[in-house]
Amino acid sequence: MAKPRPVHFGSSRRRTASTKGVDAADNQSESRALYPRYPLSALVIYNGCTVLHFLLGALGIAVGYSLSPWLGYALGGLYLAFALIEMYVMMPLQVCPNCVYYGLEGSRCVSGLNVVARRIAGKGNTRDFGQRAEGLFCNNNLYMTALVLPIAALVPMLVARFSFLL
Repeated sequence: MAKPRPVHFGSSRRRTASTKGVDAADNQSESRALYPRYPLSALVIYNGCTVLHFLLGALGIAVGYSLSPWLGYALGGLYLAFALIEMYVMMPLQVCPNCVYYGLEGSRCVSGLNVVARRIAGKGNTRDFGQRAEGLFCNNNLYMTALVLPIAALVPMLVARFSFLL
């Protein structure tokens, strides 16, 4: 299979006025590339690592908070539901429609969520893509919470149950 080629969207090079007539941006020019269709292997690795992270987090919470027979499983299940819903429902509904990958014909982003979003959400405005990171309960913060929560939840249990004796 051929390696995907990047699509270049111009460069950030711009002419600036200077007294000596030198193009000051020449040394700072850079081009931005967009891969229109990530390979299936990248999709599998990205989503596999994400789901594995969520599953291990849920398992860690379930084991760490097994103070009563149901508490650990309930907390682990709630975390897993929150993480999967945030990643695979809320992101395609609220973030992906504003992404440039949503509008590119035949495209597939690294997570593949643009393909899911096309089926469950209407097209948004790419200028609104930055709003995914605005506010306390924005989609980016909720996604980061889904990634960090198991670590934050397990540290107190590791400290409370620590022993030099196995």
